[in-house]
Amino acid sequence: SLIPSNSGLENTAIEKQIAEYNTIMLKRERLLDNSSEKSPAVIELTNSSMAVKQSVIRAIDNLAVVLNLQIEGAKNKEEQTNKKIAGVPKRSRR
Repeated sequence: SLIPSNSGLENTAIEKQIAEYNTIMLKRERLLDNSSEKSPAVIELTNSSMAVKQSVIRAIDNLAVVLNLQIEGAKNKEEQTNKKIAGVPKRSRR
């Protein structure tokens, strides 16, 4: 099946991989209209689509790791800022 191309990701590399996967899958479906699953061309497109799909999955997993690290960094920075604010005398905070 196709992967939605309007993923909302701001990662052009992943978007290109999704477009490549969808193109392969559409070619495969058109080819299947006139041939069988055992056709060498269909088998090649199936293998290619599986490889690209795995690449998309890995790229999304990597992006999730990076985003989680960024979230943790932001939380740590917020915590440090809150500690600094708590350390300021109440009169100075007004």
